[in-house]
Amino acid sequence: MEEKKNETQAPQEETVKVDPNVVPEVPIQTETAIVSKPPKSSKGKGIGVILIFVLLFGVVIFLPQISSYLDSRKQTEEIVKPNTEEEPTTTRICTLNKQNSSQQTSITLEFVYQNNSLKKETLTNVVIPLDNNELENLRDMQLRCQTFKETIEQQEGIKQECSLSDNRYSITQEIDYSKLEDITSQQNIGELEGFYPEFTFNQDRMVIEDQLTEVGYSCRDA
Repeated sequence: MEEKKNETQAPQEETVKVDPNVVPEVPIQTETAIVSKPPKSSKGKGIGVILIFVLLFGVVIFLPQISSYLDSRKQTEEIVKPNTEEEPTTTRICTLNKQNSSQQTSITLEFVYQNNSLKKETLTNVVIPLDNNELENLRDMQLRCQTFKETIEQQEGIKQECSLSDNRYSITQEIDYSKLEDITSQQNIGELEGFYPEFTFNQDRMVIEDQLTEVGYSCRDA
């Protein structure tokens, strides 16, 4: 029998055959390119500042002209814009009391003014007879008043009412001067017991009251 050798055999190295036609792969390292942005140009900022300065300078130079234009335009708009607010009205009352042997008369005139210009008038005349003969006269006045009322029935701006009761005769006439037209049937107005308007549309309040106070009327606020 052959003796076992106690010697340890070293491992044999494997021989790698290299193909000369094959190029070995080499790992490629990728690099991240850092691109730096160019600094912003200060030229744009400079132009903006110059424009703002020019605008401010122009406003300062032309400020009087701008203010004048705005004022004139405001005044034009105020002229063109209609005034929808109605002016307040005032009411004045003028009275006259008189008496003779046959009758006692009380006259009340109520005027409506707007900015001291006459717009409307209401006349009330009350007659109280003091004897029987005067009572007959009042009956005749009542008939003539009714006739006059029919005469002005189609007349715009004026209307009249009259009554006779309990020995008391009263006549009331309302006039809207803004609507009143010239009364064409003026004949015998006195005989028909009508009161032809003594005043005119937009007549001044002081002128009216001066005329009335001269004949004995006293006037006051309503």
